Amino acid sequence: MVRRRSYPVWLIRALVLFALAMTAFAAVVSRELHSTTLGRRVAIADYVALETGSLGATQRALARQLAVAAYQISPTVTASSELLDLTGGLMPASLAQGPNPSAGPATTPPIPAIQLTAARRALTLTRAITPLERSLLSPDGMLLVAAGSNGLIYLWTLTNPSSPQLAAALSGPTSPVTGLALNADAGTLAVATRAGQIWLYAVGSPGQATLQATITGAGRRLTDIAFSANNQALLTGRHHKRWYFRAYQAAQRVCALATSTLTAAQWALYVPQLAYRPPCPAT
Repeated sequence: MVRRRSYPVWLIRALVLFALAMTAFAAVVSRELHSTTLGRRVAIADYVALETGSLGATQRALARQLAVAAYQISPTVTASSELLDLTGGLMPASLAQGPNPSAGPATTPPIPAIQLTAARRALTLTRAITPLERSLLSPDGMLLVAAGSNGLIYLWTLTNPSSPQLAAALSGPTSPVTGLALNADAGTLAVATRAGQIWLYAVGSPGQATLQATITGAGRRLTDIAFSANNQALLTGRHHKRWYFRAYQAAQRVCALATSTLTAAQWALYVPQLAYRPPCPAT
């Protein structure tokens, strides 16, 4: 008869605890490796995006493809901003036609009086904090954007008209705000400044609003600003210069217009940290 070997209870418990500890350790290591890899890609994307700035004036096609590459490596604010800066004017006129920025939306249902009253309450609350520079009410009257002279952009939700709620105070602009615009679904806010910058924020969830990108080449003392009717471009200035406001659309347009792709030699020169992966593969 074969006798089974028995182990002390303390040993079994120790082995179980050891196994649990090793599982937790493996999870921590995996998370740290992922975090390190992600951080490295963010750093590389920002570096490549900044490199495009020196190429924009002399080698614009190359700069645009490098900007796409940076955005694909990691869609950081810097990468998105450089890509948008380099693709101003690429939007086809037939796609970007929309209302004159100074004329406002062509067909907008009237905002209920109760929402207008709520907006006035929110403006009064803003003026108690800082002098007001610009304000904008969303088409449905549920969101008020107020730009203060202190450099902050206040987002007020008016879901409860009797009690406007301050959802966020966005920082960014360093010069007076000269124009505000919301896209059709009030998910993207564009803020124009006297210095000629445009700040783009994701405001679909006002309490979690984030900076998406900045555009620096829009021209000084910019006041005319609006989104195109098809919700794909931002129109700025008297001559309605067209800018993408979503970086992935800009990337698609760059690749659609590209007559050649980024070579392995060019990639090795500007992105030596990563294996060759052309941003616009040849079709």
